[in-house]
Amino acid sequence: MDTWMSGLPSGLWDVPLWNLAIPGSHNTTTYSLDTNNRSPIDLKQPDMLQKLDKYMKPLIRPFVYKWAVTQERSVREQLDCGVRYCDLRIAHRPNDSSSDLYFYHGVYTTITVETVLKEIRTWLDGHPKEIVILSFSHFQGLSQELHTLLISTIKSVFNSKLCPKTDAVTLRSLWSAGYQAVVSYEHNLANCHTELWSHIPYWWANKCKAEALIEEFERRKQHGRPECFFVTGINLTEDLKYICSHPTESLKDMVMATYPTLLDWVREQKPGSYADSLNIIAADFVTESGFIPTLINIVEQLQAGIRYFDLRIAHKQNDMSHDLYFTHVIYTQVTVADTLNAVASWLSAHPKEIIILSCSHFEGLSEKLHQELIYSLKKIFGSKLCPSKADITLRGLWSSGYQVVISYEDQSAARHKELWPEIPYWWANTADAEELIQYLDSQEQLGRP
Repeated sequence: MDTWMSGLPSGLWDVPLWNLAIPGSHNTTTYSLDTNNRSPIDLKQPDMLQKLDKYMKPLIRPFVYKWAVTQERSVREQLDCGVRYCDLRIAHRPNDSSSDLYFYHGVYTTITVETVLKEIRTWLDGHPKEIVILSFSHFQGLSQELHTLLISTIKSVFNSKLCPKTDAVTLRSLWSAGYQAVVSYEHNLANCHTELWSHIPYWWANKCKAEALIEEFERRKQHGRPECFFVTGINLTEDLKYICSHPTESLKDMVMATYPTLLDWVREQKPGSYADSLNIIAADFVTESGFIPTLINIVEQLQAGIRYFDLRIAHKQNDMSHDLYFTHVIYTQVTVADTLNAVASWLSAHPKEIIILSCSHFEGLSEKLHQELIYSLKKIFGSKLCPSKADITLRGLWSSGYQVVISYEDQSAARHKELWPEIPYWWANTADAEELIQYLDSQEQLGRP
């Protein structure tokens, strides 16, 4: 996941970044909130909470932390997991005589802004074809002088990697110019600096239930998306009623319980320039769920025009569940079922597109797991499955509503008319390009299947 942008198919290299699906983290730096009670409650919290914290800190602080932490891994670990949008909320601590700046959410962080920015810069140096979008916002306690100092720090840290405001923000254009950081800045000072983009809109539903959040975003989609970058925040927001009715829980408990519903909705979304398409999707606890693999998945390849997929399927050793994964030396994070559901959702939105799925190289699958996989294929694709004796022309497939041709490299396929036998794969087994071409030429001379 740490190099997913550089691994995107060439068909996406000239697509504006605001038309791609990009995973982000909400309140990126809350993994570093001050848990040693040295930090005051941030000034945006209600007066009552600040007074209670002043006199009842041992009782109040654990409560604050439970609902303030939105990420548990460092910014580097988030980037390694695929995050490419960071939500950075900046503050100057009250009564702090230094010019140090911190992040905040409920309380302030122990890590400084400059430290995090340098960590991101170091990561970018090691990943020269990855792009990050950094959103600086919700400034608290910053004077004009501190804003100027922060902007100077941003320029100094990222230097030539900063992407200036331009209409041509594609992977190809950024790579050719050496740009890796798009920085938005929620202050009018951004207008004075070509390296700073204006504030990126953030769709915030302010809901504590997944169903209500989804309903709000579907309503917003009906009015159309912004033309440039924008964020859909699938982060839930607790209210006092929810907290009081769940005294032993935390924000993480609430988020993880609703992730299955939220991820089902994310799978149904599409990137692009359509009025109802999404761009950046930000979430809480992004490294603890299947959020990022769900967003960066086979759908990106479908959007790029890929219509044949080589799916090598495995059951992990010593795994007591029946979950299946893909494999190539190591196993994927995303499951086979999640990927197939994403493909099915994409096909529903593209009724005249046909795909070929080659299921092969089965590793660790028992007869029972084969049967469960075949059942899943039938259930997920249903009437879209093209039987092996069908008219396999575009006209024939369109007239029958078939969109999926599945080949299955196992004898189990013979008992199911919806499964085609193994599709031959010409493989040269060489690292030398000239030898590969010679092999393919020789196969061509022998004639195609």
